[in-house]
Amino acid sequence: MECVFLPDHAEPLPKEIALTIMANKGRRVPEIIRLLEWRDHPDHFVMVLERPSPCENLVEFLRRHGGSLDEEKARQIMWQATNAAHMCCLRKVFHRDVKLENLLINRETSEVRLIDFGCGDVLGSSPFRTYHGTVEYSPPEYHRSGEYNGWPATVWSLGIVMFTLLCGHFLVTMTCSCCSTRRCRFFSNDETAIKEMVMGVFLVIRCEGCEDEPAEVGVVLEGVTALEGLGNVTYGVALLIGLIYALNLSNPKELRYTFELLQKVFLELDGHKLSTKVQALKTKLFTP
Repeated sequence: MECVFLPDHAEPLPKEIALTIMANKGRRVPEIIRLLEWRDHPDHFVMVLERPSPCENLVEFLRRHGGSLDEEKARQIMWQATNAAHMCCLRKVFHRDVKLENLLINRETSEVRLIDFGCGDVLGSSPFRTYHGTVEYSPPEYHRSGEYNGWPATVWSLGIVMFTLLCGHFLVTMTCSCCSTRRCRFFSNDETAIKEMVMGVFLVIRCEGCEDEPAEVGVVLEGVTALEGLGNVTYGVALLIGLIYALNLSNPKELRYTFELLQKVFLELDGHKLSTKVQALKTKLFTP
């Protein structure tokens, strides 16, 4: 069992317990689950945590809401999830498994709690070279170069959470090209994944531990592979947005403002025609 020394504890603590204590050190952050008590045993430990009631994780919450959320509800959830993850990083805690299953929501108040520090680590300045979280949320640079940093990886996982809340499926569909094992639990196989994807980027990776570049990166539109051999996810996302513009396709309803911001502000495609909401955001972003 891996342990961590904390300054105000005489003995080293199991890492999950130490990280939970560190994440709650200082000002109370209601979006981070609290450790109420713990007991050590010869071959295991027991944690007593707070449990909001009535609550469920975001997977269950999405199912009850038809598979996806509107922007207002997603914004409310993401603000809380982002605050929890941000405070963890400030307190030198790398959660490493921010995902739908590890975010509890109170069904009555919509208050969110980040739980389960079992995959986490102490956050430093050096890159990590192993990944212990959920592969669907893993940062692309880990599969590309075999290493990644805690802050950017946390931002990436939050982005996957947000996209999934709004669209009901992962942005990046991952497959192991060595053994054909599906890494994306929303789909049963590659062909089904592509046919069910209205628009998105797919990524084919090799087995965990392989240091090769992704075997394939492509863009899917209306269940058809429109582009292949793109090399990396960033290029794929940029080309997806460009194709939507070039083919005059409608942006996904749930992400219309997000796509408009990326397309018209950051990619400067037809940037003189902005909705009121995106124009206001552009002014805030670029006004000194």
